[in-house]
Amino acid sequence: MKILIFHPSLAPYRVDFFNTLNENFDAKFYFFHDNVLDQKFNQNKLKQELNFQCNYLNKGLSFFGRPIRFGITKIIKTNKPDTIICPEYGLITLFITLASFFFRKKYKVFTICDDSIAMSANTKPLRKICRSFLVKALDGIILTNQDIVNWYTLNLNIKCKLLTFPIIINEHAFRNKLKNSLKTAKTIINNFKLSDKKVILFVGRLVKVKNLPTLIKSFSKVRKDNIMLVLVGSGDEQETLKLLVSELQLNQNVIFAGRQEGTTLLAWYAITNVFILPSISEAFGAVVNEALLSGSYVLCSELAGAKCLIQNGINGRVFNPYNHNAFKKALEEGLEKAPIITGNISLKPSLMQLSYHDAVALLINQLKH
Repeated sequence: MKILIFHPSLAPYRVDFFNTLNENFDAKFYFFHDNVLDQKFNQNKLKQELNFQCNYLNKGLSFFGRPIRFGITKIIKTNKPDTIICPEYGLITLFITLASFFFRKKYKVFTICDDSIAMSANTKPLRKICRSFLVKALDGIILTNQDIVNWYTLNLNIKCKLLTFPIIINEHAFRNKLKNSLKTAKTIINNFKLSDKKVILFVGRLVKVKNLPTLIKSFSKVRKDNIMLVLVGSGDEQETLKLLVSELQLNQNVIFAGRQEGTTLLAWYAITNVFILPSISEAFGAVVNEALLSGSYVLCSELAGAKCLIQNGINGRVFNPYNHNAFKKALEEGLEKAPIITGNISLKPSLMQLSYHDAVALLINQLKH
């Protein structure tokens, strides 16, 4: 079965999924950008993990921030796919879907949409118009969880299949890398004097939608001498956040670790007791999956799609990021459950409740039929 995958760019949280597609289909991959637009991942390292070749459609232009790429018709004619998987509800997905009607092409068209319920309900007008047409014209839409499927069913005039696959990665591969990061983790513990402390970790861009001022203010209310807040990432809000930390006299309790990836990022996951994603707007939040696989108790914003991975009181807590009292209570709960870091760091048991293998096997079966 031949399949074409058009996608904006290659990101770490898609590597395992794309490899699995290539293992199960005669697949070809075409990307619109050389890297993720708002984050620059080490593409050379990512490509070392791939079992397929990356092809790039660099020629084209943008329309209201949406990419338009030349050469798609030729790719479809050359490859004669049985199925095409497109990204979101952009102009490329619209073009490929319309082409199947006008040129009577016998391929199925699916799209991947990572939007949370909040983002789906508040989508922009142009996207809303495209979505309204495509939910009736596509063969299927791959969404991240059953809650969003239920929202689509209730609020949209659906005429296609609704499939689910959360943004998760192969737990075995990730855990092996995590184990290999323990030496680096010990060095970090020594360098930042984290022994006998508890660590709350945030990983992501330091931007407004991540709601980090609220995190820092809430942290100041639960602070004890043996608690550290670590912010791994960079972004426009970094200097503002540092100023807030100083104003609240938290300099000894907050670490700005900078943007990290690879072994150093994994080491921070291995160290961490509590992970938090406090966003007020988040399509999914792949970091939640990584934190759970690392054994961290995860505090997840109810506005993030990744809340579907949380079982309250078991592997984390879902909270309202606008409610300061709920925010504070979530932090207190996480810290109460968290063990103190010791110098003899070891791999913590995974708290991820969903198997990548099971989830992706179900999706593959649905795509084949």
